[in-house]
Amino acid sequence: MRYIIIGGSAAAISALETIRSIDRDSPIDLFSDEPTPLFSRVLLPYYIAEELSKPLLNFRSADFFEQNKVTPHLGVRIQQISVDSKVVQTERGDHYPFDKLLMATGGNPIIPPIQESIKKGSRH
Repeated sequence: MRYIIIGGSAAAISALETIRSIDRDSPIDLFSDEPTPLFSRVLLPYYIAEELSKPLLNFRSADFFEQNKVTPHLGVRIQQISVDSKVVQTERGDHYPFDKLLMATGGNPIIPPIQESIKKGSRH
């Protein structure tokens, strides 16, 4: 079994740990377009406000990938996924086969059209 995880935040890491709890040896490749691994985005405001030091942003140890036999591909964006042939392709053109694929890339926040609501007289 060969796993690929796309994403590098809490959901991806939780999934990785769950996979490792039942499969200790199969290859896992983790792709994240973030070059900095394993930091909590939720804690960023506290870091920016200087209420938290940078090492405390990390939610796993520096050797986490090595301990869990994971090949991290940090700062690498997946450009294409072929479900039929079970291969992902990076922006650089590298191809990686998989048996199981998990996309844990998070979401994008929506900014409500507040000005539109104000213009229409809405007070929500």
